[in-house]
Amino acid sequence: MADPLAKALWSALGMSWAMAMALARLLLALWLALAAAGGLEVEMAGRRQTVSLNKNITIICKVPGAPNLDIRTMGIRWFWKNQTSDLEKVFEFIGDHQEAIRPGATVSLWRLKRGDASLQLPAIQLREAGEYRCVVVVTPQKAEGRVWLEVIAPCNVD
Repeated sequence: MADPLAKALWSALGMSWAMAMALARLLLALWLALAAAGGLEVEMAGRRQTVSLNKNITIICKVPGAPNLDIRTMGIRWFWKNQTSDLEKVFEFIGDHQEAIRPGATVSLWRLKRGDASLQLPAIQLREAGEYRCVVVVTPQKAEGRVWLEVIAPCNVD
């Protein structure tokens, strides 16, 4: 038996009690389906990537199971930090606006449409070693992945 106060409230909103219960069941089913389908995920290329000094690097960040993303409704942020620095933004793409805070940083929009949010950095330097964080938002979901970038320099032996 339905609560008379709840019935009066739904009636005031122009909904019958049966319609309100059907809507509640539908919302519950949608919520359960979304939970069962799993949320947004990103995949990185392991926990560590290594690159030689002054080389170009692609730091892998992929959204599995996303063959055709609408990049107008998503966002990507790449962050970097090392043991002595705070988290710093490296690159940002939101809707149709992109900003490279680190000169030369790019994410291929063509690849992004296919679920590849990998960050490309030219001429990497020793000071750029550290943790890189890929944050992907496909409304209303958000996921992030992290990888440690090691930059190595050849030893000069005289």
